[in-house]
Amino acid sequence: MALQPRPRVLVIGAGVIGLTTAYELLEKGFRVTILAKEFVSPSNNHKIASQVAAGLWQIPVRILPWRDAQVEKNIFDWCMRTWHRFSELSKQKDVTGVYMRQRIKLYTHKIDDDLRVKEHMQAHQHLPGFRHSLQIITDYGINGDGIKDAFTFLSPVVDTDIFLTWLTGQLQSQGVDFVKEEVTPPLSQHLGVLRSRYKAHWVINCTGFQAEYMAQDKKAYPLRGAGLIIHNADINVMPDACIQTTTPWCEGDAEGLAIIAPRGVHSVWLGTFKQPSSDCFLEMSDPIVRRMLKECQKIYPPLRRIRDEHLSGMTVGVRPNRHETPRVELDSTDHNLVHNYGHTSYGVAMSWGCAEHVSTIVSQQLTSAKL
Repeated sequence: MALQPRPRVLVIGAGVIGLTTAYELLEKGFRVTILAKEFVSPSNNHKIASQVAAGLWQIPVRILPWRDAQVEKNIFDWCMRTWHRFSELSKQKDVTGVYMRQRIKLYTHKIDDDLRVKEHMQAHQHLPGFRHSLQIITDYGINGDGIKDAFTFLSPVVDTDIFLTWLTGQLQSQGVDFVKEEVTPPLSQHLGVLRSRYKAHWVINCTGFQAEYMAQDKKAYPLRGAGLIIHNADINVMPDACIQTTTPWCEGDAEGLAIIAPRGVHSVWLGTFKQPSSDCFLEMSDPIVRRMLKECQKIYPPLRRIRDEHLSGMTVGVRPNRHETPRVELDSTDHNLVHNYGHTSYGVAMSWGCAEHVSTIVSQQLTSAKL
């Protein structure tokens, strides 16, 4: 009996969401083509948004105004599936760029005095390394001025440059085709041509912040962010954990948090802010960037030794934000189109869980088609 050909899937988008989705579909036995305007780049001037990300993990329940309890349940599940996948990949950290480190969240008020923050913390209590104590700031050399509470937990920390390059190589080695092509919005007008050209039974929309136009989604919108990179060998300021404040600072129309994240053993990532813009051009001298650095130096004193010559680069990217909920679902009118976008600042944190969800949707559609 002749073997049945494997069904083909076209994934549009090659960020962390597109690549993990392609990997999961490949694992389920589908033939995959990835189509994107840009792919992972070693150049600071041409990095895709996922490379600019801090690469941190948390469970973002009770942080943003998600639509309802079911959305938060889905997000919890997607994040935990991602935690376990990254935990496995961290066993090959030199190759994958995935490390397991303590993540510290700092508060200017008592956690127990704010129900939403308390519930957010409780969502992490089951994780290894969880601890709720103000002693954390002393143990990790943090400036405690104004800090009233803190908690920490063991978290994946992803060097996105290394991880995305590794994942791209894994996909290529298993026969995934990468096609550099720009699809003009809206996507719906091109689905017939794309399916025909790539012989694809399903199309997966992983277009990130461009989904505002690609999917004509009025709930999707872009927010610009940036990160500074410091090579640890230059100045030796590597903290033993990822450190994050939770009280925002403001500069013009930008709102930020101090985030300090070790990247592998070679560098430290400093960030970040969110600003209504899709423009990736930003000067190191911009007041927003200087404020971002100042806030990181304020919370972790060793960073005060940094001079401009120690800054090895800045990366700027656009987050794929979406009101109410990420969109991870079958299209309501085209049942051979699946959406996976709108993960705000938590694309890395939800990536593998959302990819599994998409692969399950496609597998169920395939089974239904055979009945």
